[in-house]
Amino acid sequence: MNRNNGRAISERLVILRDYLFTNADRTHAVSMEDIQKEYYKAGIESEDGKKISIKTVYRDLEAIEDIWKIRTKYVEKYKGYVLLNPPFEANEMRLIRRGIPSLPVSAHQWALKHQDDARYSGNVRDTS
Repeated sequence: MNRNNGRAISERLVILRDYLFTNADRTHAVSMEDIQKEYYKAGIESEDGKKISIKTVYRDLEAIEDIWKIRTKYVEKYKGYVLLNPPFEANEMRLIRRGIPSLPVSAHQWALKHQDDARYSGNVRDTS
C-alpha cells in the first residue's frame, strides 16, 4: 500500500504527535531511530517493508508544527528531538494516559482541552 496517501500520512502524524507528547518534553529527547521504531511498531513501514526513511520523519516533524503548532528541535546534548512547547511534561502525560484509559478521545486531546493555559485552547476540536 502506498504509505504517502492522505490517510497514511494522517496516521503517521497522529502516531508521531502522540509519541512525542508521551515521551518528549523540554529535557527528554526522542531520537530519529526512536521515532522510526515507533512507526514500525504501529505497522507503518515503507513500501519495501523497511522502516520509514529519515526524510519522511523530517517532513512529518515539519507537518506537525504546521498543523498543531508542536515545535521540536534537535538538541545535540540529548542526541534527539525535544518539544519546545509541551502541554505537559512527559511523565505527567504518561500518568494522564494510564489514569484515563476509557476516554473517547486520546488522552493528550483531553488534557489539552481541559488545561487552563490559553495558548493551547485552539488546538483541539471537540470530537464528541
